[in-house]
Amino acid sequence: MDKLPKIGLPILVIVILVIIVLAKSAVTIDAGHAGVLYETLGDGVDPNKEPLGPGFHLIAPWNKVIDYETRQQQLF
Repeated sequence: MDKLPKIGLPILVIVILVIIVLAKSAVTIDAGHAGVLYETLGDGVDPNKEPLGPGFHLIAPWNKVIDYETRQQQLF
C-alpha cells in the first residue's frame, strides 16, 4: 500500500500530459470549410499539399490549421 501513492502520482502526471497533447493535436473542420496546415517548425504552408477536408484530423501539436470557408454565395 505504501508504494501506490509513489507510483500513482507520476502516472497521473503522464496521463494529464497525454490528454493535453491530444487536445492540441485534434482539429475538426466543419462542412463547407477547408483547412490549410501551417507547419510552425517547417517552411510554413506547403502549396503542393492538398487542403484538409471536412472532418476530424490529427496534427502535430506545434502545427496550426488555418480554416477557410469554401462555400459559394450566389448573388442576384
